[in-house]
Amino acid sequence: MCVAKADAGEAELREAFGRMRVLLAELNAAGVAADVLSMGMSGDMEIAVAAVQPMSASAVRFSADETTANKSDEAV
Repeated sequence: MCVAKADAGEAELREAFGRMRVLLAELNAAGVAADVLSMGMSGDMEIAVAAVQPMSASAVRFSADETTANKSDEAV
């Protein structure tokens, strides 16, 4: 799970989430069968999703708000 700094600006978020995508590719190239990136929170969800656009996403999880995060996560 990658959670960026709370005060990160858009450019820093794009860099952090893009780096996660690169690290996943490096793991796969080294023979590690990893296929999930878990990153982003409500405030930076769109940037996190955009960072994986070259890949194919199989699920996006979200919650209605922070108080229900552990009770009503939904997969789309």
